[in-house]
Amino acid sequence: MGRTIPNDGAVDFEIYAYDPDGESLASLNLYTYGGQIVTSTVPGTNPFLWSFQLELDASMGYYFARAEQTDGDRLVTAPLWTWGVHVVVNEFSTRGVEWVELYNATPLTVDMGGWLLTSEYGGLSHTFPAGHSLAPGSTHLVLTGGNFLVDDGDVLHLYTAALEEQDRVGFGRRGGAPSPRVYESSARTPNGYDHDKDAWDWNLDSMPSPDAGNDAALVALGSSILINEINTTAPPAGEALEFYNPSGTGVSIDGWTIGDGDTRGFIPSGFVPPEGWLVINPKAYGVDFGEDDVAYLFMPDGKRVDQIGWAGTVESGTFQRICDGEGPNNGYDWNSSGGGTTWYDLPDSLGASNCAPLIGLVAANDSPTALGGLTTLTATVSGGNPLNYLWDLGDGATADSPVVSHTYPAPGVYTAIVTASNPVSQVTATTTVVVRGYATYLPLIWKAGR
Repeated sequence: MGRTIPNDGAVDFEIYAYDPDGESLASLNLYTYGGQIVTSTVPGTNPFLWSFQLELDASMGYYFARAEQTDGDRLVTAPLWTWGVHVVVNEFSTRGVEWVELYNATPLTVDMGGWLLTSEYGGLSHTFPAGHSLAPGSTHLVLTGGNFLVDDGDVLHLYTAALEEQDRVGFGRRGGAPSPRVYESSARTPNGYDHDKDAWDWNLDSMPSPDAGNDAALVALGSSILINEINTTAPPAGEALEFYNPSGTGVSIDGWTIGDGDTRGFIPSGFVPPEGWLVINPKAYGVDFGEDDVAYLFMPDGKRVDQIGWAGTVESGTFQRICDGEGPNNGYDWNSSGGGTTWYDLPDSLGASNCAPLIGLVAANDSPTALGGLTTLTATVSGGNPLNYLWDLGDGATADSPVVSHTYPAPGVYTAIVTASNPVSQVTATTTVVVRGYATYLPLIWKAGR
């Protein structure tokens, strides 16, 4: 375990388990993504050798074994990484001279006559001529001859002559692979690696290698400093990018870079304190984040450690992770970045925790209101960012937003209660609503001489 191997559809596993204390094993499991158990056994001896072959889905990119003893003690292996063995889209450039490199990761020569390379949004459609073949471990460069790839995000597809999809890669705001700037490429790392996780399989290469092996830096998403909060428009907070350090040790970001696909900004110096924040103005480093961008963060050696996007929504406050540093770290638009779950648009908390306790909750309303009219109820806080509001409007009705317009069914005095909450706190406030009935007027009668 701990190695990376090709997956041609079947892998032979051999797992050895031994406890020198002589304790028996209750179970031995092989796991993959999301804690899925691929296969299991109950060891009958100590030591125990487990040998088997598995037909593997190429999209499942790592496996690890875990042994558990009868007393609950556990032993876990390092992961075994695999990648699919097939012809892949291996590297591409979108700005300037467009090109796409293919790589044959199989041990066989592949007849590519009639195969089709397309882009989902940019209009690329390249058919390989009859008799075209690709030798094992070799590359083939396709020059698009125009502007057929959407610079800020597209999806490349490679189909066989029978129109069976052989490979697919999404980049920029339409996929996990990073979008390259001018004189840069996006490349699989390592060369030919494909476990069907674009954000992990691809990285930017400032020295492209068309028609040759890739040498892009590896990817380590979520392993270090994280992008925690972004303001892409000046009001109210000013354009800003906040870094968060989840570790207990301060981290220097001297020589790190940020990017949005169009540009990369070099940070000459900076320090993020342990479990703390650092706020910078990205424009000061030549990066101007737009409304449909993806933010990328790179170490000095080019290793990409975080990415997050927001295409698909409109910013009103700042985009922020809640709680601080919460993943996913492989997002490219609002939904894939955890929009509405761990990635929110809220009043700014730059330079401080996005998960501060709520303080100063106030409930108010614009009554008295005539029967049949709308009463507007408002909840505000002076500190912290509430993610959820729940109103008990006092007449059996409920609502779940900070501002509520409601028609009460009868005259009277109602007590409305609002509860605001975020992952670290919950507070409650009340407001009294007065609803007046219809007015009744008696006629005024005059009698002469009286």
